[in-house]
Formats: sequence, C-alpha cells, structure tokens
Amino acid sequence: MIPDEAIPRASKVLQHAEFRPCSLPQKCWHTPGNMDRASPTAAMHFHWGSPEALLLFKKSNFFPRLTNLSVDPDSALNPRIVLASNRKYLPEPDPVSGFCAFLPQFYPVRVPSAPCILEAQAFQFLRQDEDPRYYSYWISQMSYVGSYIEEKGRLDLNKVEDRSRNLYQDIFHRKAGVKMAIANYRKAYEDSRSGSTGQP
Repeated sequence: MIPDEAIPRASKVLQHAEFRPCSLPQKCWHTPGNMDRASPTAAMHFHWGSPEALLLFKKSNFFPRLTNLSVDPDSALNPRIVLASNRKYLPEPDPVSGFCAFLPQFYPVRVPSAPCILEAQAFQFLRQDEDPRYYSYWISQMSYVGSYIEEKGRLDLNKVEDRSRNLYQDIFHRKAGVKMAIANYRKAYEDSRSGSTGQP
C-alpha cells in the first residue's frame, strides 16, 4: 500500500533492486483492466518469478480516509496503525492457517489495525456501482477479519465506527441478509453526509 504520489518513486526503488517490470502486460493477470479478475488491480506490479509478483496499490483505492501511514501505534487510545508484531492486536502463531503476528525480531512493519481495515472494507461497498465485479472480494476480505481477528479475540468492535460496525455485525453475526446489510450501511452513510445523524 503506497501513498498515491509515491508510486513513481517506489517503482524506481524496486527497479533499482532488480525487480522486473511486467514484460507481457496484455496477458498478465495483474494488469489493470483485466476482465478476468475478481479483485482490484494494483497501480503497478513487478515480477521475480512466475506467477509471483510484487503489487503496488494506491492508498486512495483502499484507505482514502487514513491520513497518516506512520502513526506511532501507541500514540492514541484508538490506534489506526499497529506494528505487525504486536500480539495485543494480532493473533498468536497458528500452524493451520499460517496467519499470525510477525516475530518481534523481524524488521518492524506497520499495518492497519483491524478496526481500520473493517472501516475501509465497508467503505468499498459504496463503490460497487463503479465495478460490481469486486463485490464478493470485499465480502471475503471482511470474512477474513472475522475468522482471523475476531475469532482469535483481537477485534474490539467498540473501536469501529458505528456504520461499519453495524454492517459487519449484520453480515457476519447474521443480524441481516447481505443485501439488507449493505442497503442499511449505504443509507446510514448518506444520512451522515446530509447531516441527519451527526456521523463524520
């Protein structure tokens, strides 16, 4: 995930590190506009094997309301960015799934917190009219948060803003059907923009 304006610089750094730009963009699955994809495409991608690729995504496409990617994870009561090794927010190693917090001796990596991820994923449902192909992708991503984060006891839903929390609970706590949950979320978002609920 790269700030939009940093994509060209990141591209140069990767090329200097001998990552290869795509040589067959018309046939590559990672090329923007490929109609066979069911998930968003990266702004740029590089190959080091087949089919391995390093993808650069624009921050505005996934976290448009996240203003700072380098926030100290302990600087606020509701941190938006956490260390990938912080087991307060990420589960212990799971040999079955392979998903877990990074080992503390690894180079420190910062990742969006689970509440931040849920809010960003919920916001994507407002964009489905632009490209409905990605509808199932965002459902699966929210499911990941449920099975990997919440079921491991690392998701504090009180730190998720109301509209996104309600959408998540409607779908994954089976309080409403998917279509109704999304309709409720869209209405809550539109009401907040008109000033009727006081939500930001």
